[in-house]
Amino acid sequence: MIGNNDSHAKNLSLLYTEAGPRLAPFYDLMSTTLYRGLSRHFAFQVNRENRPGNIEASHLESLARSMRFHPRYFIKQGTGLAERMLATLDDTHADLETIALPGTEQTLLERLHQRIASNCRRLPAHWSTG
Repeated sequence: MIGNNDSHAKNLSLLYTEAGPRLAPFYDLMSTTLYRGLSRHFAFQVNRENRPGNIEASHLESLARSMRFHPRYFIKQGTGLAERMLATLDDTHADLETIALPGTEQTLLERLHQRIASNCRRLPAHWSTG
């Protein structure tokens, strides 16, 4: 949702807790889609699709099954993440605006804010299972 098309499985880690394994907080994130000349395609495929805007429920359902997740749960996690990101995006943007340098940094921050907001609204619509 941030537009990081250079993500790889090696960027993911698991934390083993008393409650069981869970996905560790993400790190090394950037929005590659903001920069001209960088690929608009994922570095990996989701059921033979590597264009983020073309990934639909059927792609995610296949991925979920291959990872032994229930497809509905898997998609619910993605849409929930989009909702939580959208709910905190404006406050995060306002906080970052206070430290962004005038000019290029503020312009980049505004573009990133718009891109993430758009993705958080648009992508879950592609994942709808009806």
